[in-house]
Amino acid sequence: MEELKINDNNTKEIFISAFKEGNLVTIIGAGFTVGMPAQKNNIVPDGKKLKQYMIKQIIKIHTDINEEELTQEMFSVVADLFERSYPDIKETGISTYFHNHFTEVQIKKVNQLRFLNEIDWQYIYIYIEYRYRD
Repeated sequence: MEELKINDNNTKEIFISAFKEGNLVTIIGAGFTVGMPAQKNNIVPDGKKLKQYMIKQIIKIHTDINEEELTQEMFSVVADLFERSYPDIKETGISTYFHNHFTEVQIKKVNQLRFLNEIDWQYIYIYIEYRYRD
């Protein structure tokens, strides 16, 4: 594997060529919109806040689970338990939280807007790190 230096002209040419040929797949992290305004005056939470929200919901129906112990688990463990605990979030009303915090996100940072709008991306994927730990 070849190491590429970000400021090297060769690296720049490789990326330009890959983009022109349609061989560049863009992946942005799930944190791309963290802290930005969303639906109904909410903000997009970071992984820690989302994990805390899921834990609060889990212990409402699993009173036998220790909140402190669950806090020590990785994000993916909490997310899996949350999904098993609430297989249909629309019926429980929990979908409102996700709707209010992850829709109508207003990207106001100039660099992020330019990145999204000034390049004719064929695809943009979002990567979510499931191994998140506090």
